[in-house]
Amino acid sequence: MSNLIPVPMTKGELLTVLADVAHRIHHGDSWEGNLQWEMPDESDGPDVKFRVRGAYRIGNADGSQGGMRLIGTVP
Repeated sequence: MSNLIPVPMTKGELLTVLADVAHRIHHGDSWEGNLQWEMPDESDGPDVKFRVRGAYRIGNADGSQGGMRLIGTVP
C-alpha cells in the first residue's frame, strides 16, 4: 500500500479520521486516497487500539489541485 510507518491511534482518533474522509468525499473535497488500520503492538500502550497509515487528497472542492493529508511517518 505505502511505505509510511503506521502511527498508533485510539478508537476515537481513528473515528475522527474516518469522519473527515467521509465528510470530504460527500462534499467533493477529496477525489482519491487510501487508508489502512491494523491491530496495535503490545508496546503501543493500553489506550492504543489501532495502527493507522494512509493518504487522501484534500482541498479539491474549490476547483484547485488541493493537497494531500498523510497519516503515518516517513521512513
